[in-house]
Amino acid sequence: MPLWRLYHPDTILNTPEEKSIIASKITSMYTAVGLPAFYVVVLFWPLPATNIYIGGHPSIVSSPSHPPTAAGAAPPFVRYVASNIARKLPGPEAHQRFMKRVNDTLGTVMLEKGWDWEIHFDETERELWRISGLKAPPTGSEEERLWREENKAIPWEKL
Repeated sequence: MPLWRLYHPDTILNTPEEKSIIASKITSMYTAVGLPAFYVVVLFWPLPATNIYIGGHPSIVSSPSHPPTAAGAAPPFVRYVASNIARKLPGPEAHQRFMKRVNDTLGTVMLEKGWDWEIHFDETERELWRISGLKAPPTGSEEERLWREENKAIPWEKL
């Protein structure tokens, strides 16, 4: 299950429409390669801007590591932390392709909004993952296809 956490100032991403756009874009990256949509979880974590520091400076203040916008204010900063569990990327080339997909998908939104952003991914062992107590079916299996079609976890084996 891809689990995405977006830490952001509470002055941005506070409408359902904005959140839906980003969550839909993230979800589409995974459904495009065959994952069930319900695997993808996106959590928005608004924080007071005074609780976000970049390079030792409050993010609301311009600094060498967080230069000002044309208007003179520091741009909002969004920190993405994502865990990939359902699939592991097999190596450096796959990592590069995936990061390009992420940049192509989310970078345009961040650029349009004038927001700074950073992201990193963790990969968790699939054996340490359950959905509603169920082990996920094997990749590419008939059971996984059924999960994708039903968009929910369905019992398929006894643990």
